[in-house]
Amino acid sequence: QKPSPRTDAQNPDRWSIGMSVQHKRYGTGTISGFSGEQILCAFPGYGTKSFSEAFAPLSLHDPS
Repeated sequence: QKPSPRTDAQNPDRWSIGMSVQHKRYGTGTISGFSGEQILCAFPGYGTKSFSEAFAPLSLHDPS
């Protein structure tokens, strides 16, 4: 299934494509899309991983 584009207007609470996120195991990644209720994140060295939007073990990454 092809990821569907999602804008901040569709999901204003937390996630948007291009956002930098942090994962305990995979490190820093970037949200690359959405598929149904899944968040797709690209992690260097690990590839693209999908997480349930409701239970995503992700936090926003602040590079500063």
